[in-house]
Amino acid sequence: MSIKRPTLGVLLGSAFLLALAALAVWGLVVTWDFAGDVKIGIHGYIAMALGVGGTIALASGLIWLAYYSARKGYDQPHDEP
Repeated sequence: MSIKRPTLGVLLGSAFLLALAALAVWGLVVTWDFAGDVKIGIHGYIAMALGVGGTIALASGLIWLAYYSARKGYDQPHDEP
């Protein structure tokens, strides 16, 4: 079994996504600094974690459902009788 080397498109796409993630983290840090003396309690962190976790779970489930549907042939058009 041979291992395929990543193509230029895959490398460029990965670099773009990493740069986008770094930009998002930078924006979060800058925005957090502008918030001033706002303090978040434990309930705020719990709500934030549940929101992020729920969003990731929903997105993962929908992506899995799209792949499942495509592989099982549910996306194919039906022949009209």
